[in-house]
Amino acid sequence: MLRIEDTDLERSTPEAIEAIMDGMNWLNLEWDEGPYFQTKRFDRYNAVIDEMLEAGTAYKCYCSKERLEQLREDQMAKGEKPRYDGRCRHSHEHHADDEPCVVALCQPAGRFRYF
Repeated sequence: MLRIEDTDLERSTPEAIEAIMDGMNWLNLEWDEGPYFQTKRFDRYNAVIDEMLEAGTAYKCYCSKERLEQLREDQMAKGEKPRYDGRCRHSHEHHADDEPCVVALCQPAGRFRYF
């Protein structure tokens, strides 16, 4: 299966996608499905996000990049592994519908995964 990660609209040009496919062909890599373009599946992704938020298996995080960077720097200065502190996980603050956020997966308390 070939999936094209074309969600970065500035860099995902038709020429870039063609270069990916040309490179796959040059390497003699064949796919039996696709290509599937991520931008064509936004409706499905949003439906799954809504399901996860409703089920409580995900939450919206409104932390700014600056806050997260400061948190990371503070933790590293203390010799700790940088990790999200869960600030938004149990927050009941009201946010505007158009306020930027990310959707984070809920992990059991005390369990962290590093990638």
